[in-house]
Amino acid sequence: MHIVGIVRGADGRLLVDAGQDQTRELRMSVEAAGAMLPPNPVDIAIKATDASTGQTVVDADHFLPPDRSMICHLA
Repeated sequence: MHIVGIVRGADGRLLVDAGQDQTRELRMSVEAAGAMLPPNPVDIAIKATDASTGQTVVDADHFLPPDRSMICHLA
């Protein structure tokens, strides 16, 4: 998973700084190796945790694999 403009912390977690009573809009991309691509869309959960309070929020989305008939391999 990659979030534009965010780097992983030393523990591997993605940390996003947002002050109290503020929001941030993030663009996230999910990648999977070609051999691991599911044949059909897959539901995914996105969980965010406030590092200072432990409060969490979860949202859902769908991972839509590309149309395999459109994938070409370059030699």
